[in-house]
This record gives sequence, C-alpha cells and structure tokens, in this order.
Amino acid sequence: MSGSTEHRLPSTESSKEARARHGYSPAVQTCARELGVDLAQVVGTGEGGRVTKKDPAVEAFASTRSQPNASPAPVKPVSAATDEELIPLTPMRRSIAGHMVQSRRDAPQVTSVAEADFTNIARFREAKKDAFRQCAGVALTFLPFIVKATAHVLPEFPILNARWSDDGIRVWKANHLGIAVALPEGLAVPVLRSPGTLSIAGIARRIATMVRRAQEGRLLPKEVMGSTFTVKNFGADGILIGAPILNPPEVGILGVGSIGKRAVVLSDPNGDSIGIRVRGYLCLSYDHRAIDGAVAGAFLKRLDSTLESFQSGQDLWADPDL
Repeated sequence: MSGSTEHRLPSTESSKEARARHGYSPAVQTCARELGVDLAQVVGTGEGGRVTKKDPAVEAFASTRSQPNASPAPVKPVSAATDEELIPLTPMRRSIAGHMVQSRRDAPQVTSVAEADFTNIARFREAKKDAFRQCAGVALTFLPFIVKATAHVLPEFPILNARWSDDGIRVWKANHLGIAVALPEGLAVPVLRSPGTLSIAGIARRIATMVRRAQEGRLLPKEVMGSTFTVKNFGADGILIGAPILNPPEVGILGVGSIGKRAVVLSDPNGDSIGIRVRGYLCLSYDHRAIDGAVAGAFLKRLDSTLESFQSGQDLWADPDL
C-alpha cells in the first residue's frame, strides 16, 4: 500500500467537488499542486475552516504524506520518584485555593496603581521607632499609617466598602479592615474592627497582636470574619508592585508595595530639580461590576494626599502615644 493511500482520509466527494464547494483560490490550488497535497483532505484553519495560501495546515499535511511510515518521537516518561515531589494539600491551602478561585470566577477584577509619597511619615518614623519599640514593645512600621489613612478615606468612597449582590450593591455602614498576614503554610486575614477610632499606636499594637496570634495558630473564627475591605502589605517581602486578588465578598483590596528612597523630579516656581523622596506604590484591585476606574483613581489620589499631608500631632494624626 503506498504512502499516499495509507494516509488518505475517507471522503464522500471528489477533490474537484471539494474545491468547488470550498472555493479555493487559484493561489491555494497552485500551492497544493506544488506540494502534492489533496485539498479535500485538509482541514483549514482560516475563517469558517477555509484553507488559505499561508495556512500551515497545507504544509503540515504535506509533511505527513512525505513520511508515511515515520514513527512519532518517543516521549520520555517522567519519574515521579526522581523528578518531582508531591506536597500534600493542607486544609488551609485547600481553603485558600477555593477562596481565590471563587474570587476570580465571580468578579471581573481590575487593578489600578498610584505612587504615594511617604517622606513625611518616613522622617517621623525614623525619629520615633526606637522609643516606640521600647514603650509599646512592637515595631513602628509604615502599615499603621496606611491603615489609619485608609480608614479615614474609605467613608468618602462608600462604594469601595461594599459587596455585590444580584439585588444591588450592598454598602456596609461600618469599616472593618482585613489585614493579610503571610504564614509559612498560607495566608490569614484577621480583622481590625473600626480602625478609624484607633490611634496610630493603637493600630500598631492591634496589628502586632493579630500577627502574633495568626503565626501561633490561635486566631478564633470571629477574628477572621466580617471584614469589609482588605489591606495587604506585600512590600514587606520586597515586592514593588502587585495585583492582589479580592477577598470575597469584598469589592476592594489595597496592596502596598515596597517603600523606599527614590530619585524623583521636583517642581517649584524656580523650575525642576532632582530630589530624594520616600515613595511606594498603592495597588487597588476592585470588582469592576461595582466600581469604575474613575472612582478607583479618585480614591488612590485622595489616599496619597492624606499620606503626604502627615504632620505629627495634627488633626487625623494626633496621637498622645507618639
């Protein structure tokens, strides 16, 4: 049996009839003759299955005909014993996986990013961090300032403190921020309730307690339930920018990138100059069903201006412990 007969596909119509039915162009027919291809046996990859002159299916079919007895290259088996290791799924990992799949499946998510100026906060923190650790017993990081500013700005954008439902967008009246805590085996999100009523020092202490309890596996169910918006500080791991996934049923999550000194262009009435500022990226992921890009942009701009306006002991930032 010849090679051309061996690889011929069954057909109920002649090649001439197939060409007429598919309307092959003269260029395609010429190419097929040169390659020795029967177009009736080619399934085109063009629109509606149409065969075109550049269709790779033509040359691919010609190649299979030219080597009718060629065997496929052997596939080297992968030995699970030597080339891979199976890591059993813990209950926490299964829960996180299910939660994240649900989040991506249920909500169309978009991430907007803004660069914020932390210079004033950085200078204050550098001057106070040693004394604060001695007094409070915990570190004074950037996170309490970000949480305080977020809790202050969020009521101005209630649509971000909400959840989607088939009946409409349900806006929470209270603000309870989930604080994402990285653990060796996964992630926990304990809830900081009513952070707007707390001082910077109070937020720092509460977060430190939450992190410690999470790391020790002592969080109670009620401590990880009821968040209305989440803050994730992936900058602590040196990550510059990220696109955090929503914590359902919330419609917004704020990711904070690495904060550090950067050279930036400074403008004043005398012209432009290069200066050193402490800056970091604010990454807001949101449910696009409920929130438009303009709202996300306005929220980030307002959050940036709040952080940049930091003045020790004044207004929002008044704190008897600092």
